[in-house]
Amino acid sequence: MNCKNKLIDIFTCFFISSLLTSCVPQHLLNMNEESIVEVVNLKEGRTNIKATDQVTTKIEKPTEIVSQFSKSEFSNVIEIDFTKETPSIRAKTSTENGTLVLVSRGREEIGHLTVPSMSGIEGDTTFQSNYDIVYEHNGKRLTILSLPELTLIQPTDKLLSFDKIVFKDADVYLFNPRYTSGYGIQFYAMAIPNGGGEPIPLHFIKGGYLLEHITYSSLNPPINKKERLVIVPEERAGSSKEELKEVNYVLDIKNKRFVAE
Repeated sequence: MNCKNKLIDIFTCFFISSLLTSCVPQHLLNMNEESIVEVVNLKEGRTNIKATDQVTTKIEKPTEIVSQFSKSEFSNVIEIDFTKETPSIRAKTSTENGTLVLVSRGREEIGHLTVPSMSGIEGDTTFQSNYDIVYEHNGKRLTILSLPELTLIQPTDKLLSFDKIVFKDADVYLFNPRYTSGYGIQFYAMAIPNGGGEPIPLHFIKGGYLLEHITYSSLNPPINKKERLVIVPEERAGSSKEELKEVNYVLDIKNKRFVAE
């Protein structure tokens, strides 16, 4: 008798399942990609339809990484991919006696540009951290310049270098955090005096203002011309002839600065 009841139950289940398949609207049977329809309580004569998570598992979107640095001009076009808490070297150049290194201090956020901008194309690699420019010599490390909350934008994650310009009193090294910009290439300068002195950071004096960094035209990198650092401004829409004039800076190594003539 029990066997007979089981056979009846199996037949009943099959019959009702077939009936539901033909009668229940297709949009109920396929509610969405996450759900299926399950027939329950068949023995009690009820056919309740409920959704269960049995077919697929919803893929959660990764949690967005929020920057811990102040909002900048690049914040809206950068997406952070991952972070690092250990120091990372982002630029390195050997000098006659030692090595110049750009190294992160504390948290570093690595990401990419989400859209084209004045500072690069979509997909360019971005880095943001508190960076130090360090001079390594005879096992010692001397911090030359600290650059807090600096943003680097480059085509790849390739190790960068410092550009060298030779003057009679010192070798001058320039560092560019970003490879392009509609407003000019920004750079920082430092010098290693002739005779083996320690490297020093250089500032710029122009129009009575003290500047930590300046910019130059992407088409005309800085050069030494008759012991002057020649800077050609970036041409922008609406730039006047006066604004586009090249500026000559005299190196004043004693006072750690370039002074515009």
